Amino acid sequence: MKQHNCENCGLRSRYDQNPRSIIGRLWRWHINWCPGWKKYITSLPDEDRNRISRTYNMKKYQKGDGTIGFELQEQTSNQLK
Repeated sequence: MKQHNCENCGLRSRYDQNPRSIIGRLWRWHINWCPGWKKYITSLPDEDRNRISRTYNMKKYQKGDGTIGFELQEQTSNQLK
């Protein structure tokens, strides 16, 4: 089975450098439906998956069940106080 290269993807690094670039936006659009990205991110431990999904604003991968992670809930509740 082929190992996923999502962690070292050149397009991902371009997004990280400049999210508003055409290449960056293309990569961000691509990960919404990419089966390789889905396999990669769901194979990560919960802590890493939550961190990456918050970084790229992908709520469907946070905490594994579609809900926002505990850290994000805590931050939100602290802001409301």
